[in-house]
Amino acid sequence: MRLVAMRRICENLGMSWARQSVKLEQQKEKFNRCDIETVAEDGKPREMVAIPTRKLALWLACMSGRMERAGGAWG
Repeated sequence: MRLVAMRRICENLGMSWARQSVKLEQQKEKFNRCDIETVAEDGKPREMVAIPTRKLALWLACMSGRMERAGGAWG
């Protein structure tokens, strides 16, 4: 199964990662959210939130289409 790391996508879209990570946790089954382990630049293992690439379009379609003012980031 191919996975996509969600933090990078949120950051590149200008969305609030803190808020989106909570939403992904609340809807874990809907998006088949999982944690993957990766190695950071400092050589330490880190956990990353990921979803299958086939669920990415569903996640994008669930966006409200409006910016919620939380520091100018998507809610």
